[in-house]
Amino acid sequence: MIVALVILDRLAANLQDKPSYFSELAPGKSVIEQVVSTVVRGPFAGTVVASLVEYFDRAQEHLHGFAIHPLKVANPKAGVHAPIIDGLNFADSFRERWEKARAAASARFTDDEDDEDDEEAPAPVSGRKSNGTHRGAKKKADWAKHRDSKDVKLRGLARSFDRNGVILFRGDRPAITVNLQAQIVEAFGREGADKGPKARSFAQAVHNGVRGYPVLMSFEAAREVAALPAATKFDDWLLQNIQRVQDVNTDEWGAVAEVRDSESLAQIAERLRSRQS
Repeated sequence: MIVALVILDRLAANLQDKPSYFSELAPGKSVIEQVVSTVVRGPFAGTVVASLVEYFDRAQEHLHGFAIHPLKVANPKAGVHAPIIDGLNFADSFRERWEKARAAASARFTDDEDDEDDEEAPAPVSGRKSNGTHRGAKKKADWAKHRDSKDVKLRGLARSFDRNGVILFRGDRPAITVNLQAQIVEAFGREGADKGPKARSFAQAVHNGVRGYPVLMSFEAAREVAALPAATKFDDWLLQNIQRVQDVNTDEWGAVAEVRDSESLAQIAERLRSRQS
């Protein structure tokens, strides 16, 4: 499973005395609404939106009705890395709850299937091998079979079953697409399948030689990042560990399109309108 994490921190630009997250990108749609509306369509088990305390209430207003897990950063004065730390810790706890729920569902549906088999299959005849369908026999739920279904293969979802992790988005990069998300998940999952324990811990979108977002990391790597000092600048730290990063080269310009000022906001808005026409 992969958990999506969207960060709202102080690294974003301010436009007209408000964070760019809440600037209008299109009529009736803000930058953060555009970001999250794309992320929630990706192949992820859940979407966490981690906001600094001063942004939290406004973010809640903009994202009302979205299927997200809002997270208020507990200690905004702890440092620039605090939203990522809190977000990754929350994503890890979400994974634990999700795994427990999945295990419970697996046991429940397996028991239901066994009950149905009990009504149809006779008890084994003495001296013969059991075929595993008599009363008391338990079948294991085959979650891997879901990867072969037509629905699961859409938008990289099949690969999200292959390798677990957290995919990190920035709330001021509104031109990401579902295809970009799927491309990152596909590359991350494929390397895991091909290289096993030797697979790199991170996968990062790279457009025309420029590093961007999203960044996907294994849960083991996410715990390592969450343990870094609160003053850490994540992008700088990732560059220092570049040997652990899988570059995912993409034609998707949205990977590096960041709202920095009014001009870049207008340019991104225009390109998005052109993309939709």
